[in-house]
Amino acid sequence: MRLSRTDFHSSCKSFFKIEFASQDITAFGGLELIRGYFRLIKLGRTVRSVFARYDVGGDYRAIDMILVIVVLILVGGRRLDHLNYLCEDPLVKRFCGLLRLPRERSVARWLKRFTHKSLEALVEINSQIVCAAIEKEKLGRLTLDIDGSVITTGASVSWAFRGFNPHHRKDPSYYPILAHLSQTRCEKAIGKSPAFRIPHGRGVFPARDYRAVG
Repeated sequence: MRLSRTDFHSSCKSFFKIEFASQDITAFGGLELIRGYFRLIKLGRTVRSVFARYDVGGDYRAIDMILVIVVLILVGGRRLDHLNYLCEDPLVKRFCGLLRLPRERSVARWLKRFTHKSLEALVEINSQIVCAAIEKEKLGRLTLDIDGSVITTGASVSWAFRGFNPHHRKDPSYYPILAHLSQTRCEKAIGKSPAFRIPHGRGVFPARDYRAVG
């Protein structure tokens, strides 16, 4: 059916009605999907069970701080002081399950309490989540793509070493090694390596042996 020109236009002769109301507004609606996924994989229960064996301390629980750091990364924050712009957002509070978010100094103090031993808690949590995802796929063979990436840091960052960055060898850097499962694109962090570098590589092995690799 052919339409006439008058069918394309609409006249607006009245003023648009605008009402002002006191409502909570957020720009981070997608966080609710991530929160539902965390609830589905029972992240809170996993974090509580693992960190029960490590004394990190602090007024906030480990799961609270982890969610605060995760939400900061998800919304594009690059520094801890960016929490000051998120602390009153209603959906950010809902994502973390908190009425009051910790400020920059509280999160910094909590991170400083970590030792090489307590960092094993984060490695264990990552391993449990990745292994559970692999088991659900019921794969007969696993293909891992292993690679490293240089992350240059400031001079005052702990556990950073010089020499990783080929263009700025004097700058302290991290060199995290990551393994990607090709079939599902699951990512497993192998860890920061202060002692050696590895080239990009790929390994194929039976699925029954994946826990030994982790």
